[in-house]
Amino acid sequence: MTGGLGCATSTDGVTWTKIAGNAANGACRDTPAEVSVLLRIPGAEVPDLTLYNPFLPESAGLVIARGRGRLQGVLQLSSRPPPEPDEAPGELHVEATGLLLELGEAALEGDLDLHLAVRQQDLEGRTFGVGGSRLELRPAVFHPPAEEAAGAGKPWWLWLEVPEGSVEVREPLIAQGHFRAGMQDSSPLVALAAYRSSAVHWLRRLLEIRDLEASGRLAVEERGVRLRRLAVDGERLAIRSDLAFAQRRARGAMYLRYGFLDVAVGLGPEGRDWNVWRPIRFYEEQTGEPLDLDPTDRAPSSP
Repeated sequence: MTGGLGCATSTDGVTWTKIAGNAANGACRDTPAEVSVLLRIPGAEVPDLTLYNPFLPESAGLVIARGRGRLQGVLQLSSRPPPEPDEAPGELHVEATGLLLELGEAALEGDLDLHLAVRQQDLEGRTFGVGGSRLELRPAVFHPPAEEAAGAGKPWWLWLEVPEGSVEVREPLIAQGHFRAGMQDSSPLVALAAYRSSAVHWLRRLLEIRDLEASGRLAVEERGVRLRRLAVDGERLAIRSDLAFAQRRARGAMYLRYGFLDVAVGLGPEGRDWNVWRPIRFYEEQTGEPLDLDPTDRAPSSP
C-alpha cells in the first residue's frame, strides 16, 4: 500500500475507509490516481425498496411494487485489479420482507434473502463478478395472470445459486450468469405455459411433483429479461424452456413432460401455440437448438 490510511468517513452508519492511494500528510485527495476503499455497512435499513426500480428493466415489466429491506456487508473497491483472480473483494447481504415483485402480468410475493459475493471488479466499467452468490425466496406466494391457473395463491419456495456471473451497475442493471436452483414445484412455469388450467388436462399432475432441480442461464438487459436453456427435472417430470420477457409479455417456447405424456407450447404476440403431435420437433424448430433431454426419457410420441 502507498500512503497508508489516508482518511475515514462515516454516513448513516456506513463507513468508507481509504486504505491505499495518493495521500499527503494523512489527508485524502479528491481524485487520487490509485485508490482502494473499504466500505463497511453494519446494517442499513431500506424502508422502501421501490426506490431501486430504476435499476430494473422496465421493458420486461419487472417492478418492485412494495417491500422493505436491510443491507449489510463489507466491500473493498480498488482502482487496481486484485493480484489473484479469485481474490474476493467483499460480500453484501440483503434481506427483504413483504416483497411484491411484478413480472409482466404475474407477481411473486414473499421474503427474500440474498448473499451477494463480489469476486472480481472493474471499477472503470462498473462491472463486478458475482460468482458464488445465493438467493432464497421463502415463504412466497405466486400470483399468475389468471387466478384460476394451476398453483395460484399457494405457498411456494425457491433457492438459486450463481456459480458464474457478472453485474454491470447502471440504470437499468445489466446482469448475466449461469444458475442452478431448487424449487418447491413447477407452478409458475405451468401457469405461464397454460395460462388457463384447462388448456391441457394432465398439466396439473406436474404440480404433484415436489423438490425440483433446475439450471439455466439468465440475462438481464435494458431490452428485457432472457431465460435460456432452462432445465427443470423431478420424478417423472421434465420442463425445458427458452423465454424472453419484454414489453410486459413472455415470448419463446416451452416443452413439458409428465411420464410418457408430453407437449410443447410456443408463446408469442398472438397467444399460445400448442403442439401435442411432435412436441420435441416443434420445440427445436422454435428455439433453433436441440432439446437437452435424455433419449431414454423421451415420450414414444416424440421421435
